[in-house]
Amino acid sequence: MCNLSFGYDDDVGLAQLILVTLCALLALAGVMGVAWRVQQLGHSSSWIDVSWSCGVGCVAVPAALAPLGPNWPHWRQVAVALLVSAWCIRLAAHIYHRARRGSDDLRYRALREQWGAQAPRKMLLFLQSQAVVGVVLVVAAALAAQNPDPAFRLQDLVGLSLLGAGVIGETLACGAGRVIPIISSNGFLGSLIR
Repeated sequence: MCNLSFGYDDDVGLAQLILVTLCALLALAGVMGVAWRVQQLGHSSSWIDVSWSCGVGCVAVPAALAPLGPNWPHWRQVAVALLVSAWCIRLAAHIYHRARRGSDDLRYRALREQWGAQAPRKMLLFLQSQAVVGVVLVVAAALAAQNPDPAFRLQDLVGLSLLGAGVIGETLACGAGRVIPIISSNGFLGSLIR
């Protein structure tokens, strides 16, 4: 059975989880609403993803560190907050370097072209759906961080392994994105790849 009590009775634990979820939803909906408005004012849509990754990190870290149970702060809260921070900074920095070139994100441009006159409204709804996905990540971080069991468990090892695999996968994918254009534009190797 899953224990969501954060060290308190079940009613308080469920209420805290609902509160964390609602706060995360409001915060991320606001972040993505601002990102939508900035994009609508004519700025590059590449900044949308920077906003999302920073927003998720800025909401997940306090959710992980919130004093929702006894023995605050717990080692697990600090560990999850540090790992979420590292993930957020790494992802946001990568996207920032891509976004600062000023070119519009091709995915968002294609959506705007597909949606035509309905693009502003549909883009707002789409970005709000990204906020909901961010809430899932925030709640997952909060649940992992708020577990009051002081022992390092198998679930902790699995969680760290998944995080490590995700960061390694992102890093390799980012590296492939830098290597493939270089290879494909390089004469002989480029002709083999094309």
